[in-house]
Amino acid sequence: MALEDKGPLDDFGRRLIELFRGRPGEIETPLTLAECIDRLNAGMDSNLVLFGKRPIIGEASEAGGVMRTRAGRRNSFQTLLSFELIETPKGCRIPYRAGMSMFASLFMLVWFGGILSTVLPNLAAGIRTGHVAPLPLFFVGLMLAFGVGLVALGRSFARSDETLLTGFIVRATNGRIVR
Repeated sequence: MALEDKGPLDDFGRRLIELFRGRPGEIETPLTLAECIDRLNAGMDSNLVLFGKRPIIGEASEAGGVMRTRAGRRNSFQTLLSFELIETPKGCRIPYRAGMSMFASLFMLVWFGGILSTVLPNLAAGIRTGHVAPLPLFFVGLMLAFGVGLVALGRSFARSDETLLTGFIVRATNGRIVR
């Protein structure tokens, strides 16, 4: 199968992996490592600042960093952009990954896994005995719908975060998005 012949399941699998691991990308800049760190930190509020004025919160160091947008409300599903700073002969390369926090991903995994690990054995037993209780299935469906709705709402609030964060890095470092 050629690379162009991706089916809908391939696209679904890629999107599911990006939901949990984040979307990768890379930015190149002509600035040195020290200049990148200085410019990024100058444009961000530190994680320790409670009532800052800057729209981006995070910190940059030689190892890289993590940043997020300042939200007027708490959103566990907001986009975090984690990045590395790699010095090159022509400047600096900034590979990044933008996605949900690991805590939110693990919580979703536990939530949906717990629901499915409870309902599937009971459903199989009910089918074997010929008696499937409708009320527990209703509540399981309700819990699944609540989980999916919560994730969809949280991610819709964060739909422009990746663009804002990568745009900030590009402007602060005079860089360009490579991929």
